[in-house]
Amino acid sequence: MINTETKAINETLWALRSKKPLILQQGGSSSGKTWGILYAFISYLLHDRRNEKLLLSVVAETLPHLKKGAMKDFGDILDACGIPVQVNKTDNIYTLPNGSHVE
Repeated sequence: MINTETKAINETLWALRSKKPLILQQGGSSSGKTWGILYAFISYLLHDRRNEKLLLSVVAETLPHLKKGAMKDFGDILDACGIPVQVNKTDNIYTLPNGSHVE
């Protein structure tokens, strides 16, 4: 069961829906920030903006850091929610069912 009522998810969705130019999340390591933010972005892309094809870029200091953190969490969320995606493994681009891309 996925807890979709976390502070990181709620605050990120509020900021996205309010069109805030910057979203800051604070907390210690393993506090769920990355997971919550990614879940909120997926929800926003597939529900709030389902009729638009958008591009979301997730970045980190290094590719190994990105692979161990955000990319792993992203895949776990997609699997847990049963969201089918097309994956370009060469460029690390995921295409969501509505045509939006996450890189």
